[in-house]
Amino acid sequence: VISLKVLSPDHVHLLRGNHETEEINEVYGFKGQCMKYFGDANGTKVWWIINRVFDDFPLAALLDGKMFCAHGGIPRLGPSGKDDRLEILENQSFWTKFRDAS
Repeated sequence: VISLKVLSPDHVHLLRGNHETEEINEVYGFKGQCMKYFGDANGTKVWWIINRVFDDFPLAALLDGKMFCAHGGIPRLGPSGKDDRLEILENQSFWTKFRDAS
């Protein structure tokens, strides 16, 4: 999908979802796939580099000034089983995961 963005940057728009985080894509096998195809040491490096690319994906977009696009949600239920997404976003340490875009 990233190659489509490179080939057609004005027509392909990529957004960050829950699988574009290290914690989730490692659990669901992306790191293992990288290690399988590139070997343990190189695979870990490839996985890490791709996750840095994911870090730069936008969380949402406005297309043509009228279409709002976002991932369906990144739910993380806390120990109590409640939806704690707002608390996560209000926690300043959450934002240190992302690099300054300026």
